[in-house]
Amino acid sequence: MKPLRQLTEKNAKFQWTSVCQKAFDDAKSLLLSSNFLVHYDPTKEMIVHTDASPVGAACVLNHKFVNPDGSTVERPVLFASCSLTQVQQRYAQIDREALAIIFAVTKLRKFLWGRAFTLVTDNQPIRHIFAHDKSIPIIASHRLQHWAAILSGFDYRLEHRKSKFLSVADALSRLPANYVHVLESNCDVPDDLPINVQTLKDATLKDPVLNKNFRFHCNWLAESSQRACSCVIF
Repeated sequence: MKPLRQLTEKNAKFQWTSVCQKAFDDAKSLLLSSNFLVHYDPTKEMIVHTDASPVGAACVLNHKFVNPDGSTVERPVLFASCSLTQVQQRYAQIDREALAIIFAVTKLRKFLWGRAFTLVTDNQPIRHIFAHDKSIPIIASHRLQHWAAILSGFDYRLEHRKSKFLSVADALSRLPANYVHVLESNCDVPDDLPINVQTLKDATLKDPVLNKNFRFHCNWLAESSQRACSCVIF
């Protein structure tokens, strides 16, 4: 990326050369190649980078790998970003940083739910408000208290890092996706699941243990309905 960074230096003349084009193409190839992105593995340590800007929020799901020399490296599994609504854009910066964390855990819920992971933010006050080993602060705003209650359902550890170590999440938050993130309490079932309701129903009826449990439950409901009707008649 050095040829591209040189174009943004002070007093530098912007001249797009073949070297710049090659650096740009190589950067895109790295982002799209399997040598850069890794497959999700629930057995590996998970680290989520979050960041927010005045216009967007972003997160990066990473796995930590140990190199042969003993050093560690974090490699991305998934990137996500969104645009903020006009109301969210008027939030204080601490609220926007907190919103980025909530966006991350809701967007990555199927990867994080029931598993320990590390949340990384560059905002120092958020680290104290959303601390994993402290109770929900009573002096924080109602919005932050509500979000802290949502986070309490996850097994996380909050870590603070300087902004220069969260450059990917920072860039994504400043160039957000075109869709707007709106916090909702409803849970939608995606259409691209490997199984559907009918497949689950058929497999349940074929399983001897689950089928027996299903029949017992149906008989119990029928007997309960009969008892209720008898009481009404009496």
